[in-house]
Amino acid sequence: VPLLNGHTIVIAPPGDLDIPTLQHTITHRRVTALWLTSSLFNLLAEHAPDSLAHVHQVWTGGEAVSTASVRRVQNHCPHLTVVDGYGPTETTTFAT
Repeated sequence: VPLLNGHTIVIAPPGDLDIPTLQHTITHRRVTALWLTSSLFNLLAEHAPDSLAHVHQVWTGGEAVSTASVRRVQNHCPHLTVVDGYGPTETTTFAT
């Protein structure tokens, strides 16, 4: 969908993805929307919630997202929309 609307897709660099690398990628590539596993979102919320300051939407999935993590991120980034994509919709959307 991003490409159909004239946007760019950013792919994380190869190798293990740690929080500093993810934070650098999000901020320096000016990411405005992203999909993260719930586990990775929880880590980002704990260690670098401000890295989402310029992001408009975060979608999470793979498992239920932590309510505490969502609150922490939204305290730092009140404009941010967090979508919990975990469940049957996630399966039908991303399994095909």
